Amino acid sequence: MKHIIFFLAIVLMATSCKKTFDHPESCDDYDYYDCETSEPEVGKATFRFTINDKVWSVPFIIYEGTVEDNKVLFVDTAKAESQVEYDLYFGTYSVKAKYIVDGKTIYVVDGGKMEKWSNDVCDSVCWSWDELELDLRIK
Repeated sequence: MKHIIFFLAIVLMATSCKKTFDHPESCDDYDYYDCETSEPEVGKATFRFTINDKVWSVPFIIYEGTVEDNKVLFVDTAKAESQVEYDLYFGTYSVKAKYIVDGKTIYVVDGGKMEKWSNDVCDSVCWSWDELELDLRIK
């Protein structure tokens, strides 16, 4: 019974990592070209909007968490650009965009999560992270 519990504990620890990194076979000549050793504070969030001859600007609200949480981070308007970028702290975000097309109001909502993680590579800690890309375009 002790062997089974020990085996299960080892399997659980081995599978609990979020993401893995293929460690180099030799640390003697590893050049770290793809290793970011500084822990990132923020990540890039990109929001895409429909801007055309009928839609010149799109007001939108960025929420921390989900729209239902109603934690408004800030309000902005996309003008003349179909893509807007922000540096945001890592976490979960949602965006609600408001379009007025031919006198009708259309709301578009999208959300996602930005995460960061570290990996031990030879004698360093390398950081990686997700970027957030939200599609708030109308078809």
